[in-house]
Amino acid sequence: MSQVAVVNSLVPMKDRDEGNDWNRILLDRQFLNYPIVLSTHVMLFRTMFGHAKEDVFGFHQLSHSVIILDEIQSYKNELWGEIITFLKGFAELMQMKIIIMSATLPNLDILTDNHCQTIRLIENREKYFNHPKFARRVVADYSLLEQKMTMEYLTDEIVKKAGKNKKVLIEFIRKRSAEECYRILCEKSEIPVFLMTGDSSILDRKRMIRKIEALDSVILVATQVVEAGVDIDMDIGYKDISRLDSEEQFMGRINRSGRKSGIVYFFDLDNAEKIYSGDKRIEKDKTLVNKEMRELLTAKNFPAYYENGILPLVLAEKKKCNDENIEDFFQKTVGNLDMPKVDKRMQLINDNRLMKSVYLGRIIQEENGEEIDGRFVWDEYKQLIEETEMEYSERKVKLHNVRSKMNAFIYQFSCKAEFMEDEQIGELYYIENGEAYFDENDILRRELFEEGKDLFI
Repeated sequence: MSQVAVVNSLVPMKDRDEGNDWNRILLDRQFLNYPIVLSTHVMLFRTMFGHAKEDVFGFHQLSHSVIILDEIQSYKNELWGEIITFLKGFAELMQMKIIIMSATLPNLDILTDNHCQTIRLIENREKYFNHPKFARRVVADYSLLEQKMTMEYLTDEIVKKAGKNKKVLIEFIRKRSAEECYRILCEKSEIPVFLMTGDSSILDRKRMIRKIEALDSVILVATQVVEAGVDIDMDIGYKDISRLDSEEQFMGRINRSGRKSGIVYFFDLDNAEKIYSGDKRIEKDKTLVNKEMRELLTAKNFPAYYENGILPLVLAEKKKCNDENIEDFFQKTVGNLDMPKVDKRMQLINDNRLMKSVYLGRIIQEENGEEIDGRFVWDEYKQLIEETEMEYSERKVKLHNVRSKMNAFIYQFSCKAEFMEDEQIGELYYIENGEAYFDENDILRRELFEEGKDLFI
């Protein structure tokens, strides 16, 4: 593990020698001077396409590297053509090897005219996909799709199916729906109920998973955060339909061990087109509303799903005479080295919402059982902000490290949220009595902010 560095905003900068050589720690991080780097899609794309000084420091490390991209289907499909074209160009020009992984991997070669060599590492996918332990580990039930779904009806159905020695997982595509379902089930259910959303920090999720593993009967309400990076094994699933990739990812959380029998009930509650705007995979005839898509999901025939349905639509969109035309983009924007426009085009996440960042001071528990008091972390941050005598590199490293701890206490709210902060630093609001905003399961009571029901008023 001394060879591995995790590079993101949640982990402190790596000190290889543990000697507090601040200049070396900072330069290692800025120039990615590590044999093995574990990071995010966003960080990789910033390195490849960003035009800010900090973005390009580590660019030279891509040369002769091996890059493994996991869950590539999570990228916006309107960028797939640009992504595969760029990746092939990088691989050829910089002598890179790029390994792309996904349970539902589309053949992205269709989207590019670059015939740089690509190979499939698994020649006979059907040997694995059609194996009973994989293909028939979970049964899909579509009976709930035959009617107009309401939250009341759905929660009644969940309570009926939940019971002794049953672990139930429900996934929504809207956070607000997940929170509403959680509140209703807390009243109706006789077994423990938990909620996992984007509000749940990594520590919250790990702590929640440990609790769930220790219980024989439990209900977990979640958003899409449960689809990737969460190692959990449940018996019964309920999912609001969206993209076929997401349905498959969700089914991977049910009967994960293959020791029991698993079942997933699909329902249609929220409008996925509003959430996945521009994504070809959420057009009605490409979702489980269409019975042909159900057959493809059962057969795990994702090549047919993509090559006959999705990729031709993406390719046709990219050939239209508009600002999204891929040929114009590479000839004019990339060809003229207009890097600010390249950077903007290749951003994986476009979030233009006006949000407030609120720091809730409270005590949380790390994996090893050690407690962290967010109020002490806030004081440490204030002292560093006010520090004027410290060397630049030491201050830079320490600020990053304390901010990595602060992430577990920071929550995003609508700009219309009402509350009374105790302090404010820049655009970060601090509330000292953070515990008052969580229920007995350590779940954030978001309604106290969204509805203007601040505890201090």
